[in-house]
Amino acid sequence: MPIALCLAASAAAQNTSVSGQITAPDGRPWIDLDVIIEDTATGQHFEVKTDKDGRYVQLGLPSGVYKITISDRRNKSFTYSEIHTLRGTSENDVSANFSKNTEGSPLEGRTLDGLEDNKFNNVTAHVNAGVGAMYESDRLRAQLATAPADQKGPLQERLNADCQTAIREFSLAENLDPPTSIKNHAMIWAHLGEAYTCVGLDDDATNAYQKAISLRPEAVYYRNLSTAQASSALERSDPKEKLQKLADAEAICENALARDYLEG
Repeated sequence: MPIALCLAASAAAQNTSVSGQITAPDGRPWIDLDVIIEDTATGQHFEVKTDKDGRYVQLGLPSGVYKITISDRRNKSFTYSEIHTLRGTSENDVSANFSKNTEGSPLEGRTLDGLEDNKFNNVTAHVNAGVGAMYESDRLRAQLATAPADQKGPLQERLNADCQTAIREFSLAENLDPPTSIKNHAMIWAHLGEAYTCVGLDDDATNAYQKAISLRPEAVYYRNLSTAQASSALERSDPKEKLQKLADAEAICENALARDYLEG
């Protein structure tokens, strides 16, 4: 399977969806709760409510990174947010159990009296800053493609600075995020892979994607790992090492396409 096919699949625009079930502190479904799903890149947001079973669903979302906020309009002091990467044609499950009797629930270490957990807020802030830096680097890369020769140098310097900012912010988020936040850790490692690729650190990108996959094996992570592995191969001067890495990239691509089929 040519790696180009894997890259084409990765670049293809794809709509996705998100759903979940929210459990109240008393252990019952949390009914008529507000769920706000905000695209961190564009600011576009969608609002839904939980039903009698505490469930919600939002269809037709562009793939991307979203901030999902849960709030109760009857208790304005309560709000809770998580950052999630939403991709794939199947629904992404983002549920939350606020039952005080549930070990490892989102409520652990938090209160409902409006006091925000500083560590959680810092993780969110660092992820958002990293995503913003990567968004800016994409914008600069598009400018570079058509910029006059005398402007390319300064644009490239700004692009590299944004990528380094993203690396720093995602690294800080990874260090702060609680070990129990498996989905968030996988997402942050995947973002680090993108940021490392941005500055040409393909081996670091490969390691980051491998860590994301070890936590949450998703097709998009495999596709990005395949791309990083192929780029790393082209940097090798040893022909045997280059061929081996290209073969590894192709095998990873095959895995990504298979997972695309299963997730779809």
